[in-house]
Amino acid sequence: MKMLSNIKRVVFYGCSFTVGSELSDYELFPDLTAAEVDALKLKKGFSVYDNFDRSTIDSMDHQKSWARWCADELGLSWENRAKLGSSLGESVFNLERDIINGLIEDTDLIIVGLTSNNRILKISPHGHPESLIFTETDSRWPNKKFMEDYIKHLGTDSYLLYHWVKEIRYLDLLSSKLGGRLFQQYAWATYNECVSWTSPPWGDTGFPDAILEITNDVSNFESIIDPNFSFSTLKCWDNSLPFKHPKLETHKEFGAHVAKQLKLRIDL
Repeated sequence: MKMLSNIKRVVFYGCSFTVGSELSDYELFPDLTAAEVDALKLKKGFSVYDNFDRSTIDSMDHQKSWARWCADELGLSWENRAKLGSSLGESVFNLERDIINGLIEDTDLIIVGLTSNNRILKISPHGHPESLIFTETDSRWPNKKFMEDYIKHLGTDSYLLYHWVKEIRYLDLLSSKLGGRLFQQYAWATYNECVSWTSPPWGDTGFPDAILEITNDVSNFESIIDPNFSFSTLKCWDNSLPFKHPKLETHKEFGAHVAKQLKLRIDL
């Protein structure tokens, strides 16, 4: 068991699964029933949030996210810096920027909730990190034709898997540099689940052996808390919710499990 002395806070990074998206939506429309809110979201899509401040919604969701329940179980204060719609590359970018800007203390424990491998980091002309998700529902693509051509000619399953694992490997190395204070946990899906799934209509029909040889040691990375666990293994991509995020009880279960597994690895 590794000893990490003087840890006072845990800081989380990740995507909407770590933000806790949709957990507070019913509070946004107090005059509507839960069923009416869901119907409104299905009708309007993401524009349902247009009249609300995004940071306010995220702050409300943070209070119910697995990150909060994990930190509570560890008995630590916490800060959730996950960002809706972010790729793993964007999480790495934001973490590195926070370290450079002095926002990460030597007494911080860092946990990155690993998002899906069907996202890429994009840097804006002004140097801001952005992400693109390989789906037509992501309005951040320049246009549909560009997205289709990118997927057809570059964004194959193998390409996405390789770059996703590369980011996980980088975080594993960064953890060593930070004295083992950085941990990762699959949130969207585990490595084995991502490999076993195909993703029509884009990409390869399978994964070339050469790519798998490069990437399949990911389960041995020291910083991954539980390589066989994710929201998908809990079968909690909730299809009853318009945007298919897990519900509150699942977040509590997820956070408690991550904290339990982490306690087996480190002594705080």
